[in-house]
Amino acid sequence: MSAVITRMRLDGPGLDAADLAGRYRDWLVRIEQMHQGARAWTNPEPAFTRLQVPMSQARVALLTSAGAYLEGQDAFDVADPHGDPSFRLLPGDVDLGRLRFAHSHYDTARAEQDPNVVLPLDRLRELAADGAVGSVAAAHVGMMGFNPDPARLVEESAPRIADLLREEGVDVALLTPG
Repeated sequence: MSAVITRMRLDGPGLDAADLAGRYRDWLVRIEQMHQGARAWTNPEPAFTRLQVPMSQARVALLTSAGAYLEGQDAFDVADPHGDPSFRLLPGDVDLGRLRFAHSHYDTARAEQDPNVVLPLDRLRELAADGAVGSVAAAHVGMMGFNPDPARLVEESAPRIADLLREEGVDVALLTPG
């Protein structure tokens, strides 16, 4: 399989219904192979806990799977057919104009225009200013959401992210998709 996923061409000379059906079957086989690890993984422990403080006192962090990173940081590897389970720390006081986006499974143009659509940091800052939440965390997390085999994400990245947020005193972590 190609290391870069490309758009399937559906027009052109000689393409008929049988050819398209064959391409579709081949595509389904590739997807099945790539996502094999996802079905094998299960998490026996709950992923949520009760909030220990009122929201008006909670420190809130954002985690986005939209491929957000800061200019100057390495971009996510969008060419790897197995995804990129790494993450990037984003300062809580970051100027959103410094954010960049790298993702293989959505058009990042709108996120580049207004990062708040996938990382609503300005809205979170407004909630903190209004007293609806206690404070904005000092660090937020950018990840690329395409990880067909979640093993490395679950075994390596997620525990490190949880530890970092715990060290920052984060009470609530909100996941925003790309």
